[in-house]
Formats: sequence, C-alpha cells, structure tokens
Amino acid sequence: MNLPQGFEDNLLRLLGARAFASPPKRLNGGYWAALYGFELASHDTLRGPLVLRVMPTSDEKCAREAAFQSAVARAGFPAPRVHLNGGRDDGFGFPYIVMQRVGGSVLGVGSLWQLPALLGTTLADLHRLDTQGLPSVSLEFILSELSERAAPLEDGSLRAALDWLGRERPATRRRVVCHGDFHPLNLLVDGGRVCGVLDWTHAHLGEPEFDAAYASLMLRLWPLDRPWLPRRWLKGPLGGGAARAFLRAYRGELEPARFAWCEALHLVRILVRVARARAGITSPPLGPRHPWELAARDASRALQARSGIAIRLPEPCALPLAS
Repeated sequence: MNLPQGFEDNLLRLLGARAFASPPKRLNGGYWAALYGFELASHDTLRGPLVLRVMPTSDEKCAREAAFQSAVARAGFPAPRVHLNGGRDDGFGFPYIVMQRVGGSVLGVGSLWQLPALLGTTLADLHRLDTQGLPSVSLEFILSELSERAAPLEDGSLRAALDWLGRERPATRRRVVCHGDFHPLNLLVDGGRVCGVLDWTHAHLGEPEFDAAYASLMLRLWPLDRPWLPRRWLKGPLGGGAARAFLRAYRGELEPARFAWCEALHLVRILVRVARARAGITSPPLGPRHPWELAARDASRALQARSGIAIRLPEPCALPLAS
C-alpha cells in the first residue's frame, strides 16, 4: 500500500514533534501491513527508534489490536509499547499504530534450534496473563467470519469443509489471551531470548488450543523457503519434531480433541485465504513464495486426511518470484 504524499509531515503533527532525527523508511517484513521505521528529534517522551504500522483494515479492528498490544505490554509481556493509534481520517488513508521499535531478529540461524522451546514458553507466558477487560471472540464468530470470506468463491468443497467444522465444533471452555497469529515470523529473538512479539491484529480472548494448534501447525508445515533454509529440510520429520518440542515446552493443559479441531480450523483459514487471492478477490494476489502459497498443497492434504473433504483451489496466478 502507498501512503499519501507528505505523510511524514502529518506524522510529525500527530506526534507533536517538530522534526525527525531519522525520517520514515520502509522496513522489510510484513506480508499485510506496511511498516516504517523512524526516530524523532528532541521529543520529550518519544525517544529512540519507533515504528509506524499502517494496515488495510477497519478503524475498529486497528483499535482492538492497539488495545490488546498495550494491555499485554503493560502486563510485562514482550510486546512493543503502543504510543499512538488512529483511523483512516487521520491523514494516512489507513488505520495506523505508532509503537516502540524493539531489537532482535526474526528466525536467525543462531536461534533456529531454540525456536520450538522459545515459542512454547512464550505462548505459555501469554496464556497466563490476566484477561480482565479484554474483548472475547467466540468460535461461532470465527466460523461465521470465515464463512463470509468463503462465500464469494461459490466453492462447494470449502462450503463442505466449513459445514464439517460446524458439526464437529467442541463446546466452549476457559478463555485466555490469544495472539491469534502466533508463529516464528512474529517473534523477535536476541541473545537466546524473545524480546518482541509482533502483529496483534488477530488478538482476542479465546481458547488456548486456538493459539497452540496454529503454532504447532506452522512448525509442521513450515511455510517458509530461503536459500540458506530450504523448506524441504524442515518439512516432514524435522517439522514434526519441532512441533512436538513446542508442545513439550508449552506445558499447558490442552484438550486433544479441541486441539485437533483447531488445527483443522486453521487449515481451512489458510485455504480460504489462498483461494480468495487466486480468484482475485484479495488484492494484491499472493506471490509464489508467500507462506500460504507454499503451504497450500500440504494444508489441503492434511485437511482431507482429517475430514475426507478434498479442497479444489483455483489455479495460482503467474506472478514473478518474490524476493
């Protein structure tokens, strides 16, 4: 997404600042939101590196994201502090958050073998936080929203998968603070410890299996391919071992049947996302190295093994390889 010309001056105005020590510069990372790193000159309270996160979402969802991120940061969880958030009418054309920029790196080679344990212990810490005052999201709402996203596709196999999820849905149990998109690319690691958990767009009060099943699934599918870390090495036995190590480190109470259902839910979410992009409903389309495109075939096979339903995805668009 492109921000309007002169957005830098608008950012200074919103933050009550006169000048930048380092002007906004587009940051790498982020498959959905646009990130800009910057630093202010001579500001009373906003010192050090900052990030402007601009998102193609509703003002309401942006405000919810900021509320959750602020709440967990106040509780001592390693989430970047939120300094300001606002909506489409504030001059960027999109809702936005201004937050602390934390150090560390994503998925560095040195932290790779620690990754399952870091994921498990960090998620367990999140699920122990106080939930008071935070909004809850029911499984019924998640299924309803997913059905709405799948409806324009007019795909009978996806409809059958959603009906199957509805029939098999477990009863509601205890609520915890869920990140909603907890996977390795949303963790910043420095010196063997997690120093930042990013992207709170899908945060909500939900069941612990929702987060745990997603993180485990991401390790098994490993939807990432890099020259120094080929996906073929980490899928299969290595991915399965990483998923088991994550669950051992989590050490929380997880109900097996509920966990399996949540994994199936996340498989359908991945496939709906890919199908919408391939059908041209989601813009821009996903590139061939986007994590969901990489994982789509494996996700379809895994869902068929569980439900007996074969998902028929549209053919992928012919796009240049993303870097």
